[in-house]
Amino acid sequence: MNKLKILFVCVHNSARSQMAEALLKHFGGNLYQTRSKQKLKNL
Repeated sequence: MNKLKILFVCVHNSARSQMAEALLKHFGGNLYQTRSKQKLKNL
């Protein structure tokens, strides 16, 4: 079975995307392949 790939992107605060990734890994187990990324907003 192929894992569903999910990317969490957060603007300014990378901790949010990292927390979301950790929660999905915890509750989703081996069903998902997750990544997190911080995107800096251009001023």
